[in-house]
Amino acid sequence: MIITKMKWLSVGLIFVVMLSGCSLIPSNMNNAQKASGTNSESNANNQGASADKSDDATAPNGAQSAKSSGEQIWFDKDQPLSSVPRMSTGGIWYYTQDQHPGNIDDEYEWDEVDVLHIQISDKEYLGYKMEPIGIEMIGGNTAKVIIKLEEDKSDYETDEEEAPRLYVKVKQGALEGKQFIIQTEDGEKLNTN
Repeated sequence: MIITKMKWLSVGLIFVVMLSGCSLIPSNMNNAQKASGTNSESNANNQGASADKSDDATAPNGAQSAKSSGEQIWFDKDQPLSSVPRMSTGGIWYYTQDQHPGNIDDEYEWDEVDVLHIQISDKEYLGYKMEPIGIEMIGGNTAKVIIKLEEDKSDYETDEEEAPRLYVKVKQGALEGKQFIIQTEDGEKLNTN
């Protein structure tokens, strides 16, 4: 009786292995798609995309290639300091251990971080606040800072709407001597002059 159960168990395992191997057999799905005109190559051509045809033959419908990006810079957002008055104009200031306003001496671990201070001057964004989304190196000497702008609905009120500003901590030396492009997450370049 035990031998009979072992035979059935063996036959069952062989059957399961055979069924699982069926999914490894190439299908004729591509031929059926080609016949109906819905293969990935025709979809890519209909959308105006140019792609390598050898990749299209194996890629499922709707598959997209990954975009490459530049080096991503570590950052940490910091709240604008009430001890530091707003600048009279928009701009980008890069504060280091050796060069920073005296009234923020004790605010940061200057032996570990540098601080990027951004204040935009676009009049249409007065009364908005900024959130950093990312910092990406483009080219060898330019950093693109991507921000999110939204209306400031805080309880803090002033006589007039203020220009949005932002403090971002970065690793010491990470952006020193670089040029900056400030843009929204939608790609709109913002004026800092």
